[in-house]
Amino acid sequence: MPVQSVVWVANRNNPLTSSGLLTFDEDVELVLLNQTGSIIWSSNSSHVARWSVAQLLGTGNFVLKDAENDNTENCLWQSFDYPSDTLLPGMKLGWNRKTGLNRHLTSWKSSSDPSSGNYTNNLDPHGLPQIVLHKGTTKEFRTGPWYGTQFSALSALMANPVFQTKFVSNYDEVYYSFIIEITLLQGLF
Repeated sequence: MPVQSVVWVANRNNPLTSSGLLTFDEDVELVLLNQTGSIIWSSNSSHVARWSVAQLLGTGNFVLKDAENDNTENCLWQSFDYPSDTLLPGMKLGWNRKTGLNRHLTSWKSSSDPSSGNYTNNLDPHGLPQIVLHKGTTKEFRTGPWYGTQFSALSALMANPVFQTKFVSNYDEVYYSFIIEITLLQGLF
């Protein structure tokens, strides 16, 4: 039986104490209600749609999209913008400079408690961008700056031909991402 991991929790710092309901509100936002009907989490999208649909994609991205537009690239909201403690292929680690959205990883408090733990992993966009692991406010590790094809301190890891890395730094955003090259992976087995 394959091992399954939880890679995203909507209400990680505001848990349900008993049953809840995931539904759409009158603004076609995805909302999580507690047992008394109070909203404890919302997708809070800035985009407007007449009808919306929630869908879990094969990538692990939970998206809210306009029911009249099947293009998942133009989703109204996506879990990949609010990662938990796992960086999945196709997920961005970094900043949207237009909106100020900081996509970063935060550890779980424990293996059974998904609330925010002590560790964060984020892309520091100042100077030469690099990924930094913090425990509280203390820097525990940094990748060194990106220098065209990889982060300087991760050369052995990033030389793996199965992972195709991507680093973007422009006016709109700065982020690191990766995909797994399936054709190369299939050739290994």
